[in-house]
Amino acid sequence: AGVRRREAVGGGAIANAGGDDGFVAHYALDNTFTHQGSWRFGSTSDEGYGEGLAVRDDGTDIIGGGCNGAFSFGATTLPGTTLDPCVGVMRDGAELASWRWPSGNIGGVYAVAVAGTGYAIGGHYTGFAPFPGLGVGMMPDGFVARLASDGTVQWARDIIGAGDDTRLADEMKEH
Repeated sequence: AGVRRREAVGGGAIANAGGDDGFVAHYALDNTFTHQGSWRFGSTSDEGYGEGLAVRDDGTDIIGGGCNGAFSFGATTLPGTTLDPCVGVMRDGAELASWRWPSGNIGGVYAVAVAGTGYAIGGHYTGFAPFPGLGVGMMPDGFVARLASDGTVQWARDIIGAGDDTRLADEMKEH
């Protein structure tokens, strides 16, 4: 979800830092739907977004999106000048890890899944390949990738055709 101003999500307002920010909110999965916690991520001026979300059994959030300019999921600022695919790992509002892969133009992560101790992600890019093994994205080209728990890309595959192959939604499950 995104924040363009102050948003109330059940536990008080989340202040926008500038531009478009994302936020995560946790609620009890019972008939009370009690607010458990919420936090924002983004930058002070440039736009960024969160599109994909997976949650581990321990409550750790894995967030995929697009980072534009200097972007942060918490303590670490991910530098950049284009809209790039990025992933943040957070628990209780604290950043555990974050990664950004420059794409040279535009890109984003639209789907995230827990895959063993790592992660599976899907998205798109235009420009040079954000991961080894992908081609040059002349039109928006889709991708799927498997990340180790430290963010190392274990493998990546293009999902491409002759035209615009923007990935807007994926559901992934490790078999």
